[in-house]
Amino acid sequence: MPGDSQVQDAAVPRAPRTGLGGVIARNAVFNVAGRLVFLFAWALATPYMLHVLGEERFAIWALFFALSGYFATFDLGISQSLMKFVAQYWAEGNERALRGIVTLGTTVYIVLIIPIVTLLVLLRDPILDAIHTPAALRAEAGASLVGMAVVLGATNLVAVLTAVLAGRQRLDVASRISLIVTFLQVGGAILVLSLGWGLVGLVFSTGIGVLVSGILSWRAVRDIDEGFRFDFAAIELGMLKRLLRFSFALQITNIGSFLQFQLDKILLAHYATFAVVTRYELATRLTVAAWAIPYLVLVPLVPAAAELNSQDDMERIVRLYRRASRYLFVVAVPIAAFEIACAPGLVTLWLGPGYREVAVTTVFMILFMVIITATGVGTAISRGIGEPWMEARYHMMGAATHIALSLWLVPRYGLRGSLFALVASGAISSAFFLAQLHSRLRESTPRWLVATTGIPIVVSAVAAVVLVPWASGWNQPFVSRSEAMRVLAAGAVFAVTIFAGYFATRHVTLSELRQLGGLMRSRAAKK
Repeated sequence: MPGDSQVQDAAVPRAPRTGLGGVIARNAVFNVAGRLVFLFAWALATPYMLHVLGEERFAIWALFFALSGYFATFDLGISQSLMKFVAQYWAEGNERALRGIVTLGTTVYIVLIIPIVTLLVLLRDPILDAIHTPAALRAEAGASLVGMAVVLGATNLVAVLTAVLAGRQRLDVASRISLIVTFLQVGGAILVLSLGWGLVGLVFSTGIGVLVSGILSWRAVRDIDEGFRFDFAAIELGMLKRLLRFSFALQITNIGSFLQFQLDKILLAHYATFAVVTRYELATRLTVAAWAIPYLVLVPLVPAAAELNSQDDMERIVRLYRRASRYLFVVAVPIAAFEIACAPGLVTLWLGPGYREVAVTTVFMILFMVIITATGVGTAISRGIGEPWMEARYHMMGAATHIALSLWLVPRYGLRGSLFALVASGAISSAFFLAQLHSRLRESTPRWLVATTGIPIVVSAVAAVVLVPWASGWNQPFVSRSEAMRVLAAGAVFAVTIFAGYFATRHVTLSELRQLGGLMRSRAAKK
């Protein structure tokens, strides 16, 4: 690469990887498994947390995650950029550049942590005033906010090591670490709450989990590459320019994504009540849990696309985009249909009766997730081929429309206004992104939509209609968790209907599944 002659002299390019599809599939499976355990473990713990903390403390906890996440968002997009560059330098056999880019990323994070924590300390009282924190909870809330900033700063440092594992296509290792940390943090949260430590205890248990994650991740990186080390001598000016040019676009993406998902919590806290924020947060958790599989199958695509891009193989990149998009909607559309059809039953099964507003909120959030899923594979591809500004412009559009609509609608219509703003901004920004990407890939948007979503939408709609009369909870609310258990039987019927529809239409075939399984087993044997 220009400006890196010393680095390139030491590079020994690796031969193009065979069986890349198996690598992607295997990484996706491990990534999804780890994240599913994380989401459902916390989902199981949520009713207990809500009971012990009460609605006001629970809302504060949710808001602090949002506010602390806002400050953590200003990380210059380093961790996500590192995944791309680690994959690229590893494919090129450029060990020196790989050490340099990881050392550089770690240094940037260390420099950023101090001002972020300092800023949160200085802004603590204005933040507590803005969300109308009750006087009785002010001291506890203030200490928790500062503690959360420190924990998230440490989380960013650990993310560097996770990016190394992901860039080396070892998400299986990262997922095993995630499983261990999940059990530690969930168990710790239950323990500290049972001891009466409240919000401060939750921050402490979260921090312990981050520490353990860092230790295990460092050991994993060294096991994969015994010669890996931090190397300040390997940092070069050209490398810093490339990293910042790429990561700045991802920084814009991070800010836009944060505003899309977290802005309304803060506005609702200011214009409505903590009870509304709690219901919004509960719906968010249910939605995110449902969307674990569709979202996480995207993560392995970034290093895969970067590897193909380093080989200048645009034809395989386009094939990867089409195939991954089809697989994504094969999973995403049925999940969305089931959750929309059975949202009241799922909420009752999870939290008990009396949370119908959470079910309504969940439906709007699922609609938003379905819409932006159309951009999921494309954003991973755009990062992998070194065009992150395509995604950045998409999130800038989404954030701008969301902010404008939310500031107009939330003060007037509260929660319903925020939900309309969410869905509308998602639709506008997604259409904008697809127009950009498909122009770059020379892909027809109507043809792509029909090929990827047509059959999943029809099959899922038929399956959902069958469930609504007897298992949804929309017609007649369930009065207890035991009655809501009917949703589990409905899920089994729904899944059978979906599989039958896919196989009948040959949208998914047994030979295709066997091929993916064979690729995964072949990759596992090579490990």
